[in-house]
Amino acid sequence: MCSTEWSITSAMRQPTDDRCIVEALREATDTTDVVIGNDALDSVADVFERSFGERAAVVIADENTFEVAGMTVSRKLEASGRELIEPFVFAGRPTVHAD
Repeated sequence: MCSTEWSITSAMRQPTDDRCIVEALREATDTTDVVIGNDALDSVADVFERSFGERAAVVIADENTFEVAGMTVSRKLEASGRELIEPFVFAGRPTVHAD
């Protein structure tokens, strides 16, 4: 059984357990693909293609996430020839939490 406890520190020290990811994806209702690694953003265009086909892309993030990865994701999608809709960026404070 996979632990539901996770932290950045423990994730950096331990190799990824693919069984846990497969189990989580099996239980997920929306997420179908997970990429973990130092160069994970390099696969954003391929992952988007598998998930959404030829549809236009929109990057949705809070200010913090957009600053760290949003522009890179937008550039990589654009470089792949993907039509992009203007990004939707939430305020960084208060912190947005998924339901």
